[in-house]
Amino acid sequence: MRRSTGIDDSIFPQQMLIDHVRVYRYIDFPQVTLSARATLEAGETIVITGTSVDRDGRILRVNLYQTDGLLETITGGA
Repeated sequence: MRRSTGIDDSIFPQQMLIDHVRVYRYIDFPQVTLSARATLEAGETIVITGTSVDRDGRILRVNLYQTDGLLETITGGA
């Protein structure tokens, strides 16, 4: 039926072919907390402790960096 205004119903039904669909999953990034003493003397060794939580799954590796590069990689996951 052809109307004088609005959508022309005679064009229906139509067909749309879809050749690709991308599905995104929300990722809640892991949370990492580091702690160390507030003061440090020159040449003194510092101990840094950390905890990490990943609500989506497991943390398999943690990389620790300093300005000039990678310091250490901790693996294992929980």
